[in-house]
This record gives sequence, structure tokens and C-alpha cells, in this order.
Amino acid sequence: MKSIKFGVIFLMVLFGMQLCAGEEEIKIYRGDSTSWSNVIFTVKGSKWYRGDSTSWSNIVYTYQKGKWYRGDSTSWSNIIYTYQDGKLYRGDSTSWSNILLTYREGKVYRRDSTSWSNIVFTIQGKKLYRGDSTSWSNIVLTFSEELRPGELLGMVYSLYQGDCM
Repeated sequence: MKSIKFGVIFLMVLFGMQLCAGEEEIKIYRGDSTSWSNVIFTVKGSKWYRGDSTSWSNIVYTYQKGKWYRGDSTSWSNIIYTYQDGKLYRGDSTSWSNILLTYREGKVYRRDSTSWSNIVFTIQGKKLYRGDSTSWSNIVLTFSEELRPGELLGMVYSLYQGDCM
């Protein structure tokens, strides 16, 4: 009987640890810093929080199934971007005319281009660099964990719209 209780408790702890592992926090820092004072976003699950907080009041975006939503909502009316097949689109569209950014092989390009002259950012490991560079002086953002392109493009476009046009 004692071994059954121990086994049940062990499984509960193991299962609980697996659930917590799925809610890992990812920090996005300004520049080459990993200081708490330079945290721009904290990502936990599908929620993107402003700064170093995971308070409900600090939810800026929700990213779910290729859609970027404003705030905590997943309502159609709050879709701001759609990510599909390496492209970030405006709103709920996947029309060529609404392409904002294209991701291909670690490079982020303006609109639907993959031309060298249209490279806006380079992604390598846990860093985002300005232009076609991986030089320390061109680091724009640092991530505590690597992000998938769909997660990254919406955030990058939101922060650097002027650079992406």
C-alpha cells in the first residue's frame, strides 16, 4: 500500500513538472543585454507580456495558431497579423498585397522579397541583428530561448515598423 501511494505521488509530481515545463518563460531583451532592466517582452505560453511581468494587465499580444491578436483576446476582430509559410501578413489576410515581412533561412526581408537589398534583419541563434550582419555592433535583440519565425516576425514588425517599410 505504501509503495502504491509513493508511486501515485511520484507520478503526480512528474506530471506536474511536465505541465510546468510547457509554461516556460522566454525573455526578450534590448540589444546584447540579459539584464532584467532591458526586458522588452516576457513570453509565457501564447501570451506576450510587456517588460519583465506576467501580470494579466501587462498582456500585449496573444500568438496562437499563426495569428497575432491584440491583448488577451483571440477574437477575429483583434487579429493584427497572420503568419503562414514564412510570411507575415497584415490582419487576417494571406493575400500577396498584405505581406509585411518574409522569413527565409535566418533572414527577414521587406514584403515579399528575398533579395539581398531587402534584408531588414538577420536571426542567428538567440540574437536578432540589423541588416545582413551578425556583428556585435548590429545586435538589436537578445532572447533567453530561440523563437520560431512566426513568433518572432510579429514582434519584430510591431517594434520596428519604420525599419521594415
